[in-house]
Amino acid sequence: MFKNVVVLVCDQAYLPAAQFVASQIAAQQVRTYDLVLVLTDSDVSSLATAHGIATIGAKSAIDAALPPHCRSSAALARLLVARLLPARYTRILYLDCDVWVATPELHRIFDIDLGGRPLAAARDSFEIFSRHDRRFLQHKAAIGMSPAALYFNSGVMLIDRAQWVAERIEERALAYVATAGRLDHQDQTALNAVIDGRWKELSPRWNWAHATRERTTRAFTPHIMHFMGPSKPWDDVRARYPARYGEAMRRFFAGAGADGFFRPTPPAARLSRHVYTCLKALRGLVHDRREQAIRDLMRQHGRAEPSPGEPLREVRDGAASMSATG
Repeated sequence: MFKNVVVLVCDQAYLPAAQFVASQIAAQQVRTYDLVLVLTDSDVSSLATAHGIATIGAKSAIDAALPPHCRSSAALARLLVARLLPARYTRILYLDCDVWVATPELHRIFDIDLGGRPLAAARDSFEIFSRHDRRFLQHKAAIGMSPAALYFNSGVMLIDRAQWVAERIEERALAYVATAGRLDHQDQTALNAVIDGRWKELSPRWNWAHATRERTTRAFTPHIMHFMGPSKPWDDVRARYPARYGEAMRRFFAGAGADGFFRPTPPAARLSRHVYTCLKALRGLVHDRREQAIRDLMRQHGRAEPSPGEPLREVRDGAASMSATG
């Protein structure tokens, strides 16, 4: 048994997606962590399978902790991971179920020094591309964030459990949920509101928004890709993503008896997307503000990866000035 754990949180409706991510993690050659699925609409738990995947049925615990109007939210149930997991775990890597684990060395994220912060995460896309946008600034102010604090995406979070408990992150976030007038991004809103910049910043490679231009994605070889937004590779009617992701998922779902979870992309949509991609490539020959923003941020973090065995140097502070990237 390990002191580190990777956890996915979902309900039965999203279980096939969670199982796909779990299958990617289970295939990693180096494992210095356990792998747990937390089910939000079940109280049935099971021991680890042959692939080392355990499940925790947490419906009753979630119903007892969340306000009545929030109990159906699997997203808000993520706030309880430190409470729900066995006490032996000191580091918790939370992953959304709409990610693609691209790195063969996922275990290396557990070596990152959090510098006394309760969690490490990557900047949200709004913080990277729209940090001066009036509506985004109003959102941050409305949830009580300091003007200089950076806003993170909660889809990938490395949690130091002792610090999380010491700073009462769960209790404060639940109190915010119970009284908040707005939860635009559910758990992400609550966590940013109460942490207010007191988090360690990861490179975008650990939580890469796949809406970023494809050529930039290839240039920086993300560790974890995040399929944000309503379109997903398994339900990609607008052909938003390269077909290879959906095809891999289709094969997995078929083998897992979840064929109905996959929705094929219409051929006309794929053709239309190909034309659109070509036009974007031509437009990209001129200056692209969004692409420049991600490249500037990547330069700050350093594109070069350390050699195997060297520590990962992810030491930026989420309380840094908003002007840090221009």
